Amino acid sequence: MITVFNGECGSQKTTKRIFPIIQRNLLEEQPTLVVVPSIDLQMKYKSQFKQAMVINNTTIANDSSVKYEIKSNMYSTDVRLIIITHQAFLFLELHNEIKRRHELIIDESLNPFFHEELKNDEMGKCPVNWGEILYGESPFKDNNDIVLSYEDKLLITEYIDVEVLPFDDNASIISESSQLKRLGNDNFALKMRFNKFTELITSKVSSKFIYAALKPSVFYHWKCITIASAKIENSFMGMWMNSNNIRYAVKQEFTKHSKNKLFIHFPDNGHGDFSWSKTRCQENPEILAEWFDYVNRVIKTKELGRPISIKNNFVKRTLHNEVKINHNAHGIECVQVLNSDNELEDIDLTKLHAVSFASAIKPSNGLSSYFREVYELTSKQIESGLRTYNVYQLIMRSALRDYKNTNDVHIFLMDSNDVLAMFDYFNTDEQNQDETLLIEELSSIKKMI
Repeated sequence: MITVFNGECGSQKTTKRIFPIIQRNLLEEQPTLVVVPSIDLQMKYKSQFKQAMVINNTTIANDSSVKYEIKSNMYSTDVRLIIITHQAFLFLELHNEIKRRHELIIDESLNPFFHEELKNDEMGKCPVNWGEILYGESPFKDNNDIVLSYEDKLLITEYIDVEVLPFDDNASIISESSQLKRLGNDNFALKMRFNKFTELITSKVSSKFIYAALKPSVFYHWKCITIASAKIENSFMGMWMNSNNIRYAVKQEFTKHSKNKLFIHFPDNGHGDFSWSKTRCQENPEILAEWFDYVNRVIKTKELGRPISIKNNFVKRTLHNEVKINHNAHGIECVQVLNSDNELEDIDLTKLHAVSFASAIKPSNGLSSYFREVYELTSKQIESGLRTYNVYQLIMRSALRDYKNTNDVHIFLMDSNDVLAMFDYFNTDEQNQDETLLIEELSSIKKMI
């Protein structure tokens, strides 16, 4: 049985829903594996449950040791509570017998997809013969005897199943490749377009992409599974579960936020469809420069205080007195920053009333095609899973998370799709006198487009 607590961010899913389950399991000596998105959240669990075994790559020498440590503790009769990260869980290959003993708790949606670029020189200076490393299923499942010319194969664009062939651990070039270890993990199913696979294994191209999706069997045979995730249907995890007919019961429904008054600022190109990408950022740096000037001006005029800033590493511009957080901010409520005296200062994010999201995250054409053709996802779903769901999670690190806050919160978004996506999470009923979402369009940005 799979249970989902689908409540909004800040509805205390972890403390009010998950913690009591763990407490009950400890009293009943029920082994429990808890999976969380960040080391910060692991530490939050550890502070609540001193007996928890926390395992991550900061305490263990390497990834294989992490897997060994997790499995050893899961087989131990003395360990009842283990806390690991999403990343460790995704690549943790477990026998059904050990899964049947454990309850699985997943805090926040995990990402069941990844993709890799395969290069001909990926594993060293020697050229790689991918034909000896990868096996691709024939697109003609009913007649494998069909023989096609190379030119004919390039016309077949459907996706095929791909596997990493078994290799000798003594073959150092291959066995030392972290990329092949990921792709060869039994938890994932691999796919490539047949024509791209053909080009790769015949060394006609320097690189091609391969796409990986978590196998639904990873969710089979657990004693039970509990998931805490805000509006799970908008995440890649929820879409993956639906595509694989993994059924779940929702015990806590999502409720749109309606307490604070939220102002959203975004560039207006006159058509309401301004798109922000890495390419645009690099080709039009003046847009970002003027946008940051605008954000600084609003923050100063409205006396909003220090802003939370989320941006790509290649963005060198900074906001005045910004508090930068990374894209995996789950579990973070307080960060340390240098103050004017060059001393570390603790900043409570839930006391901040401005958030700037200037990251440029867009799916490539190849990735979009994979999601559309293999999982039948719409463009909006792809955008949500890859970007806008995360935007919601990140802006909810701010004072929006504090139900006692009554002050306005200003959000600065660089992409119109991010703005439209917020209608899924915040109350926007214009007939409601307590309207909580006010959009401020910036006509002054038009001259930059």
